[in-house]
Parts: sequence; structure tokens; C-alpha cells
Amino acid sequence: MSVIYVGIDVGKRKHEASFIDETGKQLGGSLVFDNSPQGVEKLLRRVASLGASEVVYGLEATGHYWLPL
Repeated sequence: MSVIYVGIDVGKRKHEASFIDETGKQLGGSLVFDNSPQGVEKLLRRVASLGASEVVYGLEATGHYWLPL
């Protein structure tokens, strides 16, 4: 089983995500995506491309800006 951890910095208009594996190795660069349904789809496509069997998301609940996620 491969696990990927996705850390998301929440913002009003844009979010930024970083990806690490279970050993702590960063997987590629970060991803900046819009705070919108289309932006969330962009994030999900990136996560799917990494091919993990399990994904753990971590984010801050900043006001209401995290709700689309």
C-alpha cells in the first residue's frame, strides 16, 4: 500500500498543495489551484496521477475558504 500525504494551504482565491510519500519524500512541486470546483478537480487529477492506494489530506480550516474542498 502506498500512502500520499497532501498538505493544503488554504487561501481566499487560491490554495496551494504539497505532496509527500510515506517516507517524507516530496513528490514533485507544489500545486496552486483556484478556490473553485474546477480548482478542486485540478487537485484531484494531480492526486490521481500519483497512483497512491491511500491519500491523507491535511488543511487548515481558514474561515469559510476551505469549504469547496
